[in-house]
Amino acid sequence: MSPLPLEKRAGWAMWLMKAAAIASLVSILPLMFDIETGALYFLPSVVIGYEVLLLVFWIPTITLVTFYLAANIVFFMWTYRAFARTPAVIGQTPEVSPGWAVGWYFVPIALYFKPYQALRDLWSMWLAVNPDDGSDVPSLFGWWWATSAFSILGGTVSWRLDDMLYGTPDYWKLALFDISMAILGAASLWLTARVVAEVTELQAQQSAAEIFA
Repeated sequence: MSPLPLEKRAGWAMWLMKAAAIASLVSILPLMFDIETGALYFLPSVVIGYEVLLLVFWIPTITLVTFYLAANIVFFMWTYRAFARTPAVIGQTPEVSPGWAVGWYFVPIALYFKPYQALRDLWSMWLAVNPDDGSDVPSLFGWWWATSAFSILGGTVSWRLDDMLYGTPDYWKLALFDISMAILGAASLWLTARVVAEVTELQAQQSAAEIFA
């Protein structure tokens, strides 16, 4: 069985990333309620029952985790394929191997900049196939990685804030922070889908240019 073509991996990655982005926004709903009392943080007079609260909490959370994990698995598959096919198509080998293009996402500290550098360099390498198209990396890449990096960092900060604020009257501040991180996470996921689309389209165009050159 031949490996799944880049375009199909891209299609699945984009669909799942957008679904995860929507799920991230929906996950804001349970963050607005005190899990112990069922009261709405910003309007304490609104209280929901415990059974309803569990549904409000677990359904969006499970949905988000499911789509997020699936989206990242397919995104890593797409990333590996985008790097692996480069030498055979344009005759140039990226500085980062396909394995490390994925592996850097799991290395502490390095995950904040190495994946961005790898994908940026891949874009420049493919664009250089046709110099008439220029060599600028779209600003989309910068926005994508800025939202991704701050979203990852925000998760760490959230854990620290939970330890500091749990059981105090200021716990609502963590909810407000988590809501902002959910919005940022949704933006990151949506921009990831756009990056996948841009890189896939570039590789398709430049592959065609190589064939008909």
